[in-house]
Amino acid sequence: MLLAAICFSPTLGGLELATLRRASEMIGLGHRAVAILAAGSTELAERARDMGLEVVTIRIRLPYLDLLAGRALRKLIKQRDIDLLLVARSKDLSTAMLGATDDTAVVLYHQMQSDVVKIDWFHNPIYRRLDGAIIITERQRAQLLRTTGLVPSKIHFAAYGVDNRRFSPDAITT
Repeated sequence: MLLAAICFSPTLGGLELATLRRASEMIGLGHRAVAILAAGSTELAERARDMGLEVVTIRIRLPYLDLLAGRALRKLIKQRDIDLLLVARSKDLSTAMLGATDDTAVVLYHQMQSDVVKIDWFHNPIYRRLDGAIIITERQRAQLLRTTGLVPSKIHFAAYGVDNRRFSPDAITT
């Protein structure tokens, strides 16, 4: 399987790094992964490479429904036979959907709380097309069900793990 972590954010923060970590973990499980980032995201690209990810950049011109970026993404998906798009930000879903083929699974890695209602003519087709959403808190499940047209069976809970080799309760001194 080839997973593509999609992160068109121009910044470097927890959401972006967590998404790259998930892609890097897939390599550790024997899969292939690539990071598809916005052109000019040099610090994020550097971190992705440090995690062992190949980096491909796409020029993002519009925050939503970027037709040219969607076309470039579709070309990449076909050239590299990408199986799954792991999308870091809901904002990037519309462009990711333009690029996705019928054979490409699209999963939202939902890490941010948002009470913005996305049940409308623009968002409904996007959330219906999603193959899944990964949430990190149970509160997000209720939130996604309330604010999107996503069906419950497509929402999957996966809490952040803790690396016990680095963080141990026994190592804490008071």
